[in-house]
Amino acid sequence: MSGAPSSSGSFGKILSVSILRFNGDTAEPVTLDAAYNLSHYSFFERGSIKEFLVFAARTVMKRIGQGVHAIDYEGNLVFCFVQPDGLGAIAVAEKAYPSRVAVTLLKEMVAAFKAAFPTATWRSATADGACKFPKLEESLKEYQDPTKVDKVLKLNAQLAETKDMLHKTIDKVLERGEKLDDLVEKSSALSAQSKIFYKQAKKTNSCCVVM
Repeated sequence: MSGAPSSSGSFGKILSVSILRFNGDTAEPVTLDAAYNLSHYSFFERGSIKEFLVFAARTVMKRIGQGVHAIDYEGNLVFCFVQPDGLGAIAVAEKAYPSRVAVTLLKEMVAAFKAAFPTATWRSATADGACKFPKLEESLKEYQDPTKVDKVLKLNAQLAETKDMLHKTIDKVLERGEKLDDLVEKSSALSAQSKIFYKQAKKTNSCCVVM
């Protein structure tokens, strides 16, 4: 994204992790809770960056099928783990972040979320932030350095599951004839300032906005 310093070390950053539901009873996926890592962006960029992280998660959640996916989205990766019941976890990360660790994080979050909330509670939620889940924030911090997550690095069998991950570009996820720029322009969830920020970042090729 524009103005962001490069990541230190060999691993990229996780920018956000979200728990969403999409069961067809709402126009857009509901963000049950989310956590963000925006400290490395300037104060003036953070509002727009957060809006686009929410926009990216919803856009992908609405258009992707169940399973494990990695979507190339404007220079970063959107990792998805969506279950048949409409519950999903999505993480946006820099491309250098290990895919297998990102997917392990998402699977762990979904399992923990289901243990914390009855199905009827999250299935009936229609407002963003309806199911506050502190473990998201804790895990977002914990997983920033994959080498410190010993339980992940030791589970070789579990990590091997990601070999079947479906990699796509955002263009392949959008419906026929849809363009990301058009979705950004039409989105009521993005402020005018964020839309201007997106256009400026695209023009300067600064790895724009989220991603």
